[in-house]
Amino acid sequence: MFREEFVNLDNWSLYRSAGHDGQGLRRPSQIAVANGIATIYGDSAGKTGGMKLRSPVQKHGLWSVHMRTPPGAGVYHPVCLLWGVGSGSDVNAATGEIDFVEFWNRPARDRNEFTLHYGDGSQMIGGGVAVDGTQWHTYHVLWTPSEIKAWIDNNSPYYRTTDTAKFPQSSVETCIQLDFFPFEDTTGGSASMQVDSVVIWTLAEYEAIVPPPVTETEQTWIFGFASHHRLWAGSTLGDTGDATGLPLERYYVLLRGTAASTAATMDKVFGTGAWGTQEPYTTSSVGSRSWLDISPVL
Repeated sequence: MFREEFVNLDNWSLYRSAGHDGQGLRRPSQIAVANGIATIYGDSAGKTGGMKLRSPVQKHGLWSVHMRTPPGAGVYHPVCLLWGVGSGSDVNAATGEIDFVEFWNRPARDRNEFTLHYGDGSQMIGGGVAVDGTQWHTYHVLWTPSEIKAWIDNNSPYYRTTDTAKFPQSSVETCIQLDFFPFEDTTGGSASMQVDSVVIWTLAEYEAIVPPPVTETEQTWIFGFASHHRLWAGSTLGDTGDATGLPLERYYVLLRGTAASTAATMDKVFGTGAWGTQEPYTTSSVGSRSWLDISPVL
């Protein structure tokens, strides 16, 4: 595990370049450390800062950044991102980009956006969540071979994707930037963002501290049917047709397996939407219900 608590900026490369998309300037003088907090300042003329962590550079893992951003000019986007290795300084990276903190033109810093860039870097998917970014929060992103998800503090994930074709193609570097977008907000002005810790786990370290998922055990489930479905003579498919066929309302089926596997069986045999309820079997739950024998078709 890597942990940065900002005693200094020795672990970081400070940008000295044109700003995002050639707008404004990025200068090391716009970044300062005091009392364990790194602050990036952006002035009204577009001079701002950004920095890249020298190490670790990795593919997959968990990244957590504890930060806040005071109310400020909408022309500035406070951003924490994972940038594909070898992408250089271009706006779009074919090697991939994960923006897990970004306040887009939000002077009140009241909504965070997650963006996964893919393809040539200009294509993107993502989502956002309301948050008071002026207060201290921990922003997390987990990247595994099968999933990328983001959440804030100890809340449930607000964004998740399993579309692995859009995942970064290389290892990534950790970057923190206060990006200047002068055409988004004509009011202009200054802004800042503050970060007091960055914690990075490899995927193996993350999996070691997270308990494995509980494997669902098999049990017997009772399924009830939707009232409008009927079972056609000579068929195993429930449907909404005319009055012919056996009405399935008030009939029940017992199946043994996991919740997911038995529901899939019901979908296959009777059709999705044919059944309306699913509940665990108990010795007291059978009562005087009418049972449909489907064992021949299983």
